[in-house]
Amino acid sequence: MGLAVRFTKGKFCPVLVCDTCEEAITDWRRAVAVSELFTEEGAVRSVRVFHSGQCDPGRAPRRDEQARGWQPLHQYLAWLLWNSDWAKKFEETPQGRKLILDVPEPLDFA
Repeated sequence: MGLAVRFTKGKFCPVLVCDTCEEAITDWRRAVAVSELFTEEGAVRSVRVFHSGQCDPGRAPRRDEQARGWQPLHQYLAWLLWNSDWAKKFEETPQGRKLILDVPEPLDFA
C-alpha cells in the first residue's frame, strides 16, 4: 500500500503502510523500500515498503521474479526529500550526517 491516509481523532493523517501486513510503519529505521531492479535510462518503477524482518520480501528474488532494488526506508526517504528540493544541505554531527529540510512553503499543522 505504501502512501496512505488514516482518519484518527477527527483528522486525516498521512501514514506509510507495510505492503505485507498493512500496518502503519512508525519507525523508518526498521523498514525497507523495495523496487524492481532496472537500468533503463529515464525508466520509472514503483516502490513498495515493508517492515524489516518478517514482512520484508528480502533482497534475493524468487525464480519467477526480477532482481530487486532494496534500501533502508529512512535512507530512501532522505533521498526522496533531497531529489524533491525539500532538502539541499547536510550537517555533520557526531552521529553522522543530518539532513536539513528547506520546506518550500509553510505547512499548516492546525
